Amino acid sequence: MVLRAPAKVNLCLAVGPRRPDGYHPILSLAVAVDLEDRVEIQPAPALEVVCDDPAVPAGGANLAHRAAALLAQAAGREPRVRITIEKRIPVEAGLAGGSADAAAVLVGLSRWWGLDWGDEELARLGLRLGADVPFCLRGGAALMEGVGEQLTPLGDLPRLALVLASPRGARLSTAWAYQELDRARRQPGDLEAARGRIDGALAAWRRGDRAALGAKLFNDLEPVAYRALPELAPLAARMAREGALGVVVSGSGPTLVGLAAGGEAARTLSGTLATAGYRAAAVETLPGDRGSPRLTPDRNS
Repeated sequence: MVLRAPAKVNLCLAVGPRRPDGYHPILSLAVAVDLEDRVEIQPAPALEVVCDDPAVPAGGANLAHRAAALLAQAAGREPRVRITIEKRIPVEAGLAGGSADAAAVLVGLSRWWGLDWGDEELARLGLRLGADVPFCLRGGAALMEGVGEQLTPLGDLPRLALVLASPRGARLSTAWAYQELDRARRQPGDLEAARGRIDGALAAWRRGDRAALGAKLFNDLEPVAYRALPELAPLAARMAREGALGVVVSGSGPTLVGLAAGGEAARTLSGTLATAGYRAAAVETLPGDRGSPRLTPDRNS
């Protein structure tokens, strides 16, 4: 069984004050994109997860491993499977790569074991693994609230051409970024004020006004990423000079998301940045029916 696991980007992200349980309430305009990991599930004597990227943790520190073990426990099964992950989503890049892989494992194993579990049951289980997993299970475009588990699907939106770019080798820990945000900012984030900004961005997206949408991208974690990695500022400036209609940090970073006028513009910008030594990819947003983990028809697809 082979599945594709799409990355997630945040076009807008507001972060509220830290809760007593350590989590932060958020409000985010998020969308799946066609940068995808490949996740293969095969029978094996015992649970094993292997990955072609040495930066991906092994064992219980790996979200895909934890997803298989958690679903097996909940279903009363023995997780006798080998999970092979071919990484295309960079690690610790603000693109929910680990959560995407975990979501793919939950979807794949629920089918492998013939479980008659609905989306809500898998989402509740996924939330125990990470706040992005419920979104990665659903995909498409959505407004994320709570800690990320409250999702309002957003349908009938024009597809966007984006460029994902970062300095090669750059990584940022999500946990560290939130801690640094708490330490550095003087006032907690105002989620209600942010809601109006996101409504404006969504209205621009719906009417296909990419220039207006580009001007409304924001992320409360962006200053943290820029302080941690000073090389992000010149990269963002270059993306804007080269035609990006808006540039924003995705998640906790370090990936920058550049909104392009169209697919050709995105490919041109991505090529220019790659030639300059950056890690860059031209991607498109995915509709709901393709923006969640999905089975592929053959092993080499």
